Amino acid sequence: DENLYRYNAFFARVNFNVLGKYLFNFTGRRDGSSRFGSDKRFANFGAIGAAWVFSDESLIKRNLPFLSYGKLRTSYGTSGNDQIGDYQYLDTYSTSSQNYAGISGMEPTGLYNADFGWETNRKLEVALETGFLNDCIFTTLAWYRNRSSNQLVGVPLAGTTGFSTLQANLDAEVQNSGLEFTIRALNIKQNDFTWSTSFNISIAKNKLLSFPGLEASTYKNQYVIGEPTNIIKVYRYKGLNQVSGAYTFEDVNGDGILSPADDKTTIKNLNPKYYGGLQ
Repeated sequence: DENLYRYNAFFARVNFNVLGKYLFNFTGRRDGSSRFGSDKRFANFGAIGAAWVFSDESLIKRNLPFLSYGKLRTSYGTSGNDQIGDYQYLDTYSTSSQNYAGISGMEPTGLYNADFGWETNRKLEVALETGFLNDCIFTTLAWYRNRSSNQLVGVPLAGTTGFSTLQANLDAEVQNSGLEFTIRALNIKQNDFTWSTSFNISIAKNKLLSFPGLEASTYKNQYVIGEPTNIIKVYRYKGLNQVSGAYTFEDVNGDGILSPADDKTTIKNLNPKYYGGLQ
């Protein structure tokens, strides 16, 4: 077996440093991947960033002598994703496990679709970095927002087609945003002994922003616009039946039948509220 995968990227970066306090950078790139059809193989991406080292300002140095470092930075950029495996846009065949007249044949394993292309991510970030007492205490507070579109997924197909999925771009937009905070303290620093402590915590949120045609798609019972993508729809619990002792659930549409499509309307978010660590 042989899998052929080619990836090309051309990129350029321009940096500006003004007085060591005002920093700017611009990045542009063009990527090409053999995992897409000839018309979708190349895409352009870029980013821009800026930072201000405000601790070097004379006013800050004069009035806040305990502040040894301070930087405010922001950036916005786009990137692409081609992590879908090879030959997904082609008709593919594999050796069949079934024999006919003692001869092993071929069977189709993938459907042709040359119209899907790069998955796109757009990221915005703003952060504040501060150091105190010669950086013995250093903190970082960052806010980010990532928006992903044209997701490369296997769109479910009816079993009568002979295939379970078709590789394509999903016309939906997902947002991941959150706050991240870190603090590092250098408690003791001697020639033969050093003790430092660091703590970090992240609060992340996930949301499905848009999904055209969601109600008519195979994902209608899995996703809800405005809710996280990692959710589960469940029945609304009403208590125990006092006679039978069985669990009872609410019949939302009032048709007298509990059905997943109509009565599983209670949404549970399975994402963690926060995570972090102490070292």
